[in-house]
Amino acid sequence: MDDMCKAIVDFNVPGKPGPPPVKLTAHIYVMISKGEQSAKHAIEFTDPSGTLAAHSFPLNLWVALPRRPSPRGGALSFTEAEYAVRIARNEELMKAPTSASTCSNDMRNKMPACSQFGTMWCWATGVAALIEYYKGSGPAKCNGLECQVVGWTWNSSTSACCPYKSHIGDCGGLGGYISSQVDAATHFTGRKHKSAGGPLSQAALDKSLRGGAPVLMQVGPGRRANHVTQIRGCGDGMYYFWDPEWGTTQHGRVEPVYPAGSDKRTYKELLSYNYNGYVVNWIDSVYAE
Repeated sequence: MDDMCKAIVDFNVPGKPGPPPVKLTAHIYVMISKGEQSAKHAIEFTDPSGTLAAHSFPLNLWVALPRRPSPRGGALSFTEAEYAVRIARNEELMKAPTSASTCSNDMRNKMPACSQFGTMWCWATGVAALIEYYKGSGPAKCNGLECQVVGWTWNSSTSACCPYKSHIGDCGGLGGYISSQVDAATHFTGRKHKSAGGPLSQAALDKSLRGGAPVLMQVGPGRRANHVTQIRGCGDGMYYFWDPEWGTTQHGRVEPVYPAGSDKRTYKELLSYNYNGYVVNWIDSVYAE
């Protein structure tokens, strides 16, 4: 491969039926879609000899179908307009007056504090915790459920990414769009889930938790959502928050073990908080209808 990402390819090899009669030039491109905030790699084939067509005429184009979203940030995949609406909602709620939570429903005994296995599996950990909560039949701490969620989402098979240790390379980095979370949560729990289109107001959050519906928070630094955390109930004027990265090794570093009491937060501390030197904002929500 030269510095222009071009290489000469000879398809005339044993076992290749009907190879081109001449060597071809393969040129690798990156195709970017700003609207979808995604990128695909493509290989264009041309004939430098001019035998099959003019030397610059594309004979074929191979396009790689993406198996995963962009690292973390692309896992939630909002357009700029959608982000603007969600950030505006967050800022509006931050300015609004709040009070101590009036709901009292501690779901932590049914919804375990699960830690994510795959680097990009925060979303699957959240869905797995919902499965534990609604179905009550999963293994301890979601172990073995996350990989089923990822496999079903990306390969339509609950065994495609299980066990995790055997599929780190092909599945460990697979993220989940917010639509993937909604679909997987609905499929596995039997309860219809939806996206709120932004952070929940305190009244809406209290209503959901009081009614026994935990919430998956789509959060991230600044104006980008790149992580999924959980709200597992409320009581004593606080909300019970959980981050599946706490105490795990992710992205080449060990994440902090959560400080005592940090799983109990006020409403404003859910909307915006500091973590690892970043200001993290609540961007969207997934919960059962």
